[in-house]
Amino acid sequence: MNAVEELIEMGYPKKIKGNGGYEAVLVGVQPLLDGEVAGVYRYPGGDAVHHISEINAFFAKVDIRDSLKLYLDAHDVVQAQLAAAAGMTRQKLNAALHKQRKLDANELLRICDVLEISADDLWCQT
Repeated sequence: MNAVEELIEMGYPKKIKGNGGYEAVLVGVQPLLDGEVAGVYRYPGGDAVHHISEINAFFAKVDIRDSLKLYLDAHDVVQAQLAAAAGMTRQKLNAALHKQRKLDANELLRICDVLEISADDLWCQT
């Protein structure tokens, strides 16, 4: 597991929105003097370091499920057809889109394959 994956396991979001509405992506880790760590987030204008307490207090967390929902709405994708093609039930996909369940990485990759879009491109939908 790399440093960014460890931060995500600790609760750091992969993507945040803040600083005037600009979105930033978690790209690294910054050790702090007290032995803790903080996330390095890449904004359009450069990098910034944010501790999890700061993120929880001041930033909006961007969820891949929000990006997926926006993409599906924008492209008039029928959830039942997508779910079937991705090997899921419509109920599981609907629950994930409404944040009643997590969308695991394998499900996300299957959905991306069906939609013929990369997960990175999907992140850019927000």
